[in-house]
Amino acid sequence: MKIIGPHTYIVTGYKNYAWNPEIPVIVDVEVFKEQYEKARNCPDLEKQKILYKEILCSWRPLTGILTDEHWMIGIDTYYTSLFLEAVKSMAGLLEKEKKYKELVQLCRYAMPAELLDEDIRYWLIKALIQQKKVSEALKEWETAQSVWREQLQGYFPERLNSLYKEIMSSSISNEPDFMKVLRSLMKFTHEKQGGCFCAREIFEQLCLFLIGRSRGRGTEEYLILFSLLVDDMQEQEKKQGFILKNGRNKFVNVLSKKLEYGDVFTELGSSQYAVLPAECSDKKCKQKAERLIREFKKIYRSAYIDICYKIINLSEDIQC
Repeated sequence: MKIIGPHTYIVTGYKNYAWNPEIPVIVDVEVFKEQYEKARNCPDLEKQKILYKEILCSWRPLTGILTDEHWMIGIDTYYTSLFLEAVKSMAGLLEKEKKYKELVQLCRYAMPAELLDEDIRYWLIKALIQQKKVSEALKEWETAQSVWREQLQGYFPERLNSLYKEIMSSSISNEPDFMKVLRSLMKFTHEKQGGCFCAREIFEQLCLFLIGRSRGRGTEEYLILFSLLVDDMQEQEKKQGFILKNGRNKFVNVLSKKLEYGDVFTELGSSQYAVLPAECSDKKCKQKAERLIREFKKIYRSAYIDICYKIINLSEDIQC
């Protein structure tokens, strides 16, 4: 350390070394906090926005080398939380002024800092809806659902889930050109293979439609319910959760690729999936379910996980 000056930067004590307390040190985290407090307490809104923009541009994530040190975990968490508070304060200002384009840019800039931040995800999707960018909003909603499913094993915030209806309503109100829609559907039918995943709300609507249709026609409609079972591992909950997560991911991959065209599936909680087969008898449902389980076991040979299924007759088994 003699390169940076002639001072005694490190002093020795009884069985330890320490920084010389007589030499002041400026820490970037403390500077960032001072800048944040200055922006938060600024009474002039225009000046406040300028201050927020300055500190958000100056923020840099702590390096991986530093955050690997246990003593840096608390500092990194605090530093990131200050950054997220600044982002949300700025987002609130942009939302009031209806500057949705800037709000989208801000959310996308901040998202890598905390992928599971509900507020930032909500602002991003909401701002896209306000700009009538329905396809982008739907894509971001699906990405958010995927992140939560992977990180939190099936949990998805109700606040984010409620945005799906807004996206669908906005999509309908856009009044797309019929011929464009028809061409898009024709292209989809030629390209699509395997099962189609849909949100739980849409899946429930499909079930209601099929129940009504079966009553009108006097036919039978079926649903296949799959449950993933993990063996009880004494005092190994973390390993159990890891196995279930991997098993879910592999099974979703099987459903996406090995279901037949027209089959629809959705996720029910952290360990159950429901499939609506297209025009399928009870016998064919059983054959389909057993084939899917065989395909799953080909790619995931864990001795700790198993899959069972149940065929549900929507005309008889469901009590209305």
